[in-house]
Amino acid sequence: MAELPLPSLARLRVQAVAHGHRAVIVLEGSPPWCRTQAAALITAWGEAPILWVGAHGIEPHPCIPWRKATTWLGRELGLLAIDAFDGVDANGLAALSGTLRAGGLWLLLVPSLAKWGDYPDPQHQRLASWPHPADAVSGRFLQRLGAVIQQQPGIVLWREGHPFPAIEAAPAPPPP
Repeated sequence: MAELPLPSLARLRVQAVAHGHRAVIVLEGSPPWCRTQAAALITAWGEAPILWVGAHGIEPHPCIPWRKATTWLGRELGLLAIDAFDGVDANGLAALSGTLRAGGLWLLLVPSLAKWGDYPDPQHQRLASWPHPADAVSGRFLQRLGAVIQQQPGIVLWREGHPFPAIEAAPAPPPP
């Protein structure tokens, strides 16, 4: 396990709270590495309530499948972890993004972003219409999402085998 950069994580949290933003950390790598780093980040962030979306949650935090995403509408979360290895539901992603409060952390666990569009997403089975199999569903949404993640300067992208990216000091927030 790579060492957690607690000063950088603390700086990210201070910036998110000060600016009223949601911090986003994308963990790109193998499922075991991403899940191990996510568990460490959840502990270090220390914000509750926490929700994990996917089949491999972290005790004692709630863990839900995508089909239950809309049942969380109207709630407020301090940390949202989405395990994309268990699939990505675009509608559920949109619904859950609204549950994260300002200053909260959004963790997204993903395979290689460059190849994400070709990933055999388990959600494709739900999207496939008869007589087409799940592998006939296009991965364009995931391909585009991966490209957007890599282009956004506010997203922290931590890749397996690389150190945690440095968090630069942000400009002071505008007065209220």
